[in-house]
Amino acid sequence: MLIARTPSQEIRFVQQLEELGFRLMDTLVYYRRDLQRMPLPEAQDAALIRPVQNGEEAAVRAIAAQSFQGYFGHYHADPRLDQAACDAAYISWAERSCVDRSVADEVLVAELDGQLV
Repeated sequence: MLIARTPSQEIRFVQQLEELGFRLMDTLVYYRRDLQRMPLPEAQDAALIRPVQNGEEAAVRAIAAQSFQGYFGHYHADPRLDQAACDAAYISWAERSCVDRSVADEVLVAELDGQLV
């Protein structure tokens, strides 16, 4: 499996890849907000945002399973891949991100009333 990301203005490159047998599976959209011009509103019952702690991997795994349920990303878009394995890949990625610094430099969690949310 090869995953290639390219800016949308490089559509000719994408077409060349498709001519070679590759398939476009999905696209990404990135949003920005200028916090100087448009600050975030004050939150009600704000959650504490903090680094994940050792022993919280199971909670992160459960949150990832719920968060990615029904998600349709580039793995799911490929009909050659098993859908259950695609679901498991996202859950595994979230869990590995907590314990392996080669996967993620830092994982932040939200805690509300003593529970990860």
